[in-house]
Amino acid sequence: MIAAAALLLALMSNIAFSQDNDAVLHVGNGVTQPRVLHKVDPAFSKEAEREKIQGTAVYSIVVDKSGKPRNIVCFRQSCVA
Repeated sequence: MIAAAALLLALMSNIAFSQDNDAVLHVGNGVTQPRVLHKVDPAFSKEAEREKIQGTAVYSIVVDKSGKPRNIVCFRQSCVA
């Protein structure tokens, strides 16, 4: 779930940082949104599946020019049964 949330936020991000001078580049004018290259579905223990435990996480992710995530910060995470 957390990995999926991180990928979703990476896709939704509309700001990237330039590797050269850390200037903020907005989507448009040749700058495109990041896209998922590889997706890993979360693995849950049998107990978590049996008890239907769910969770949500909110991340801030900066995607650099090469498409790599940088400065990943988890703002909020929750877990509910």
